[in-house]
Amino acid sequence: MARFRVLTAYLVTMAVFSACSPPQGDEPGAEPSPRTITSNPPAAQQGPCRSVEPMLHEAARSVIGDITIARPGVEGDADRVEVIVCKTSDTRATATVTILGQRDDSVRDTRHELVLDKLVVDGWVVSNDVTTHRCQPGRGHQEFSAELCL
Repeated sequence: MARFRVLTAYLVTMAVFSACSPPQGDEPGAEPSPRTITSNPPAAQQGPCRSVEPMLHEAARSVIGDITIARPGVEGDADRVEVIVCKTSDTRATATVTILGQRDDSVRDTRHELVLDKLVVDGWVVSNDVTTHRCQPGRGHQEFSAELCL
């Protein structure tokens, strides 16, 4: 009986730690880092959203190119990236990609509001990208806007 309790405690501990440990890498095909948040809109905001395939998330994330996410011991380009995707039909989706905590003297955060279309040959492609910025304190507006930062 004692062995069973020890084994159960070990398995529970391993499950908790593996669920909390950060996946490594932001490379294509790798699991996103804990600071890259990829999700669907919250249920209350989903409306007509359909289930989203991984290629759609990859297409949305591709608009920002390669960004190194800061980690302990690694200086990065930003603190984190958030990707929220809503597939509205079999061939159309919207996405919001937000880069938070940028290492820039004037721009703090950047947001891309995307429309993606599924093309038979190319898969998901970005057909519209509206980019806005939030400025560093003292460098301009503090809300997302198309206005340039100082």
